[in-house]
Amino acid sequence: MSRIIAIGTDLVFKPRFEAILLRTLIKQKINANNSSSSNQHILRFSSRILHPLQELPIFLKYYNGIQNFIVSPSAVASQGGFTNSAMIKMLSSLNANMDNEFVRSIEQMREDTNFKHCVSLLSTSWCLKEALYKVLDPNFQKSGFNFKDWYKINDLDTGKPILIGETYTSKHANEEFLISLSHDGDYVYSVVLRQKYNL
Repeated sequence: MSRIIAIGTDLVFKPRFEAILLRTLIKQKINANNSSSSNQHILRFSSRILHPLQELPIFLKYYNGIQNFIVSPSAVASQGGFTNSAMIKMLSSLNANMDNEFVRSIEQMREDTNFKHCVSLLSTSWCLKEALYKVLDPNFQKSGFNFKDWYKINDLDTGKPILIGETYTSKHANEEFLISLSHDGDYVYSVVLRQKYNL
């Protein structure tokens, strides 16, 4: 017999993660001689969110596979530069007034399969872990929660998706985190149910 302890939800706007990736890739392309700082930024960012063994290697494989694209520095500057809000605004208003070559390159980038996988992995992982955070005890939230310590797997017997955090699970063997995840256009929605089994 099990009992529900808590339910958490989260909603993520995927273009936020598109903007972060595009900003990094554009900076890397413009500063081709010094691309290591852009790579360091995306590596630090993704390392804070993704599990180092279960998720990060997959993300890096896709990130390294993103095709080269052409970028016009003047078009970026005309749209407000490299801030996340400027990039989100630019993504939502790509139009003919912008440098055509730049518009084509951004649209091509957004359609790149590897780019889509990167955005999906970051936004899904973030969404699940935000919902997870909401179901944990306040003491654990403050002292022991890190996004990168958790990952999603599918139960081998039932196929149902669950969240695993090895450190937490080893101390709370009678608890389980069930998840539901939905994608709709630019949004990812997750529900995490924390339940405890009576031993």
